Amino acid sequence: MSDQQIAFDFAPVVAPLKASGFRPPQLMESALREDVEIAQPRYAAYCAANGRTPAEQLAHDEAEYPGGKMAGFLVWSSQNPPAA
Repeated sequence: MSDQQIAFDFAPVVAPLKASGFRPPQLMESALREDVEIAQPRYAAYCAANGRTPAEQLAHDEAEYPGGKMAGFLVWSSQNPPAA
């Protein structure tokens, strides 16, 4: 596995949406900005519960759980099941 990250340019997709006046639901709002990572909705909820962006939360969890950076999310997820 490589440490190289892949960057995607979302600007060509986002520009027509912005031009059309499209207003997404609040959760999607940050995902439509070109400079923001797109997060899975459950992970986004975990980040919001902790008052951090997905990038900030990942950096925090990497330091907090050096043996497994997703440990915090897994614990939170098991304590906060999705609404049925």
